[in-house]
Amino acid sequence: MKKLSIIFVFCLLLVFIFFNCKKESSYEYSSDTKKESYSPEMSTSYDKKKSSKDELSDEESSGSNIKPTDTSKQDVDKLERKRIKTGTVNYEINDLTNIEKAVEKKVKQFGGYVANANFSLSNGTMQIKIPANTFDDFVSIVGDFGKVTSKTINVEDVTLTFYDQENRIKTKKILLDRLQTYLSQARNVEELIKLETEINNVTEQLESMEGNFKNLSYLIGYSTLTLNFYVPSTTQFIRSLPSLKRGFNELLYNFIDFIYGLLFVILYIVVFGIPILLLIGLIYLLTFGKIGLLKKFFKFLSARK
Repeated sequence: MKKLSIIFVFCLLLVFIFFNCKKESSYEYSSDTKKESYSPEMSTSYDKKKSSKDELSDEESSGSNIKPTDTSKQDVDKLERKRIKTGTVNYEINDLTNIEKAVEKKVKQFGGYVANANFSLSNGTMQIKIPANTFDDFVSIVGDFGKVTSKTINVEDVTLTFYDQENRIKTKKILLDRLQTYLSQARNVEELIKLETEINNVTEQLESMEGNFKNLSYLIGYSTLTLNFYVPSTTQFIRSLPSLKRGFNELLYNFIDFIYGLLFVILYIVVFGIPILLLIGLIYLLTFGKIGLLKKFFKFLSARK
């Protein structure tokens, strides 16, 4: 009987231990299940309410998931071609007197303007800007200004560069709009400072890109042509010889100038020289002349001795 009691108690103890272990296991399983179910919820909530700072970091690393449009070679054939045209024309002419006005007048007829002009006695250079749509027509009449010794025309196709820069500007503007949206949703000062710094950086980049794009558009819209004029050495020698009329005029001018100087000297003597001579004569008369005051004074001193 005593043994049965011991066995019964022992069985009760085993049942109790087993029950407790099962309860702890159930509790742990329940906790783990809660943790696992909590993580997706928190992850989803975090993704939905992701802070501006984390989104900004993702955009910096992935380019805000906005990729500039890749202008392939097949697409270029469908786009309007963008070209930069430049050229140089060298002339040999006999006279530079009226060439600048003649070129400027013709350039205005084609809707262009003279960007720079520099002339000396024997040569000159003019840099002109012509609208791209009239550039070829202007080049066809450059021989009107003189004898063309050489002519060079360069054409650079910048279609890919033009549309690539245009797309990048659009992408940068979209990024700037997003950053400004995040700025209005910033939750703390740290996010606010981070976003404002990034907005300033993006704004500077956008202004720089727009400036480069504007310059590229200008080069495409206005072609540049440089005109170099040169006077041959024989022509320079002939032009440097003075004419008879010019020599006579210079001789007459020099003679008149001499007479004018001589008259000026005589007038100077009359106005200033005669009074000075009269003053010197008066001083001599008072001291050593007939009056001789100084002479009499010396005689008086000698007599006393």
